[in-house]
Amino acid sequence: MHTETIVLDPDRKDVTLTALCWDPSPALQDASRPRPGLLILPGGGYQSHAHREMDPIALRFAAMGYHTFILRYSLMRPDGACLHPQPLIDVARAMCLLRERAQAWCMDPERIGVCGFSAGGHLALMYAVSHAQPWLQEAAGLHCPPPACRVHCGLPGGGRHGLDGRPVPPSHDPRRPG
Repeated sequence: MHTETIVLDPDRKDVTLTALCWDPSPALQDASRPRPGLLILPGGGYQSHAHREMDPIALRFAAMGYHTFILRYSLMRPDGACLHPQPLIDVARAMCLLRERAQAWCMDPERIGVCGFSAGGHLALMYAVSHAQPWLQEAAGLHCPPPACRVHCGLPGGGRHGLDGRPVPPSHDPRRPG
């Protein structure tokens, strides 16, 4: 496994994407088969990034065969001013980068999920409902097509349901790496 930290915005050294990617190994069956990816958006009220929602989550999903990516998105300015929509632009840039580098990382660009907690969950949902908006594509300076998105929510009690309240079929469960 290799790790890499990428600065997403040259003007903001604190906005980074940390990649934890599996190296192809002849010891693994289907070592050349692209793996799914997971972009992790930690919570922290847009004031910090909760460390307990970064590496532990990334390592858990990596153990299940995912390439994992932790986004340290833009936070509130020191004067308390909101940066919206900058964190959303950061997510769009990260997703575009993941899709652009998918082949190099041996990752399936059509199987990249987003997992967010608290403020990161809010950001994940905002991205899911606005990822194809022209203003977001333009603001992020993107040249890659937006991905197809399906929204699934983890509810207390372990159930997996779509936003319509219906259970998610096992074939659409984002936890299923194959």
